[in-house]
Amino acid sequence: MKYVMFGGLAGVVLAAHTASADMVEVNGANLFYESIGSGAPVLVMHGGLGLSHDYLRPYFDQLSATNTVVYYDHFGNGRSEKPDDYAEKNFDRLTSDAAAMMTELG
Repeated sequence: MKYVMFGGLAGVVLAAHTASADMVEVNGANLFYESIGSGAPVLVMHGGLGLSHDYLRPYFDQLSATNTVVYYDHFGNGRSEKPDDYAEKNFDRLTSDAAAMMTELG
């Protein structure tokens, strides 16, 4: 890990890790995910309706020095499949998708 200065603020530059991106089908919907790094997996879940996980990358990519960081866009958000009826989006669906995502990705 190397420390550098950006406009007076210290930042961390990581060894070059390339993120891989793909879609995985869970609970009948295609969900977009990216993973970076290697080691024990860490699943990062974003917040907010309509958002993707992208805003979290600057903060959590640094975990990829020791872990596989897996980001995904929740059903109906970002680059994941959109529902026909947004009533399908609820807490039970969110937790079920996260569990299914972990199972599918091993």
